[in-house]
Amino acid sequence: MGLRLYTVLIFLFAIYAGIGIPSLIIHLSDSKVECGKDGVPPLPRWVFISGIGYIVAAGCLLCAAVFLIFDVPMVLLIVGSLIQMFVLIWTIMGAISLWSQGDSCFLLNHKIWSMGTVGVFLGIIALFTVITQLPDIITTFDQ
Repeated sequence: MGLRLYTVLIFLFAIYAGIGIPSLIIHLSDSKVECGKDGVPPLPRWVFISGIGYIVAAGCLLCAAVFLIFDVPMVLLIVGSLIQMFVLIWTIMGAISLWSQGDSCFLLNHKIWSMGTVGVFLGIIALFTVITQLPDIITTFDQ
């Protein structure tokens, strides 16, 4: 397997863990201030579920990398596809919640609003990384 594929996995792991851990910490430390209630989902709930979802995604990437070491690329392909579907849908939902109903969080709970913004942008970066590396990943599996 190509070194480039492992680099992409490590990069995505860093992004997912970088979204997940701070999201949980910020949500748990600042959950008392109510804001963004009209969003779908409400922004504080989106940040909390992002934390859980991205930590699970990071763990799944580690497991998939282990399967890749033992030359079982189909597991990586299936797990990676499921993770990217979650990231795509959740990033779109977060962007809608953030920019349509997140104004109250900007004023009342800036940490939640900031984490939502960072989560959306890092989700977009992760999706862009996968899309740009997809030809190399497919070529790696064809060998």
